[in-house]
Amino acid sequence: MIMKFLKPLVPPLILITVILVYFFPAVTGAQSILLGDFTGSDLLDLHYPFRYFLNEAYRNGSFPLWTQDLDMGYPLLAEGQSGPLFPLHILLLSLSPLQALNLSIVITLIIAGIGTYVFCHRLQISETASLLAGISFALSGVFIARLKHVNYIEVNSLLPWAFLCAEMFTRTSRPRWILLLFLVYSLAILAGSPNMTFIVVLSSFAYLVIRLTKTADRSKTKVANFFLFLPIGIAVTFLLTAAQILPAWELAPQTVRTKFSLSGSTGFPFTPDQLLNFILPYRLGNPADGSYRQNINEKGVWWENAVYLGLIPLLLALYAIWKNIRRRDIYGREISFTIAALSLFFIIISLGNYGFLFKPLWESFPPLQFFRFPSRFLLVTVFGLAVLGAKGLDLILPPRKYDRRPGI
Repeated sequence: MIMKFLKPLVPPLILITVILVYFFPAVTGAQSILLGDFTGSDLLDLHYPFRYFLNEAYRNGSFPLWTQDLDMGYPLLAEGQSGPLFPLHILLLSLSPLQALNLSIVITLIIAGIGTYVFCHRLQISETASLLAGISFALSGVFIARLKHVNYIEVNSLLPWAFLCAEMFTRTSRPRWILLLFLVYSLAILAGSPNMTFIVVLSSFAYLVIRLTKTADRSKTKVANFFLFLPIGIAVTFLLTAAQILPAWELAPQTVRTKFSLSGSTGFPFTPDQLLNFILPYRLGNPADGSYRQNINEKGVWWENAVYLGLIPLLLALYAIWKNIRRRDIYGREISFTIAALSLFFIIISLGNYGFLFKPLWESFPPLQFFRFPSRFLLVTVFGLAVLGAKGLDLILPPRKYDRRPGI
């Protein structure tokens, strides 16, 4: 009886173990996570001071609105990247700032991996294949190359959970999944990366709308629940995040990074030849050993264009796409094509001026004018390839009975 209960927990525990082993020195406090930058590191120069000031404020019984110890004074809450209201940061207040920073990074990767695993399993993908997807996404370039941008990866880790909520609503019509979706959006806002939050919201909501229009069960109840609870979800999100949104809105006009020109939004490109980064992540050099010497205005910033998730998941994803073209299973084919289509769409967007969509969308869709790196949309592509890779593995493995227990 106990083994029957524990068996569904084995794949998630394997995933957690892999991440803990990979970051074991940081978990134990023997070492600290550090990634370099053009000058110094955002971990040491930005996020560690942020975490220190947050800890000091909360431990002294005050709210982290402002610190006088940075420059001539600094608006911690309004600036937002420190995530002063993000639950994970508050939960780790009992630790030293450095320990809290290390653990928040490791926990973030676990959240990303478990979310991907659960999403895949709810798509009736086997435990083994779902585990592959979770590990490949959590340890992909969009996380490992961006560990120094803690707020970015914290938002990135919520993408699978947003897709999960969207998928579950299309299946069940239960309003709670719409409300949970907007709860995920609220957490993304509080994590402190508007660009990545926009990507999570845009991609998961697009997935929700496509699935609603394509699913065979377009019942009146499902449509009614969607339109009824959509404004409720928006209202709940605003109430949960107003303490962060309103100060940021007030500060924004006084900053230099409000809107960018088209040249500013595409100044650090993801060029078509860098699609090879999915296969050869270090073909242009490795900043860790100083061999990446490319002109960043011509080849972009290395960590912004890091999309490697492993050759095996990539090949399995391509295999899944090819096989699904020939499948008679309309339901499974629709989901695969939806994820593949979103992945392709965001590749085209990420190409900036090298694609045919970014410029017209930039001119007609104001939120894109706040982006400095279109390549950040590749987050959705990497996630999509991880999920499709799991589907590809399932097409190779012997058929197994689907077990709902590991999911939600």
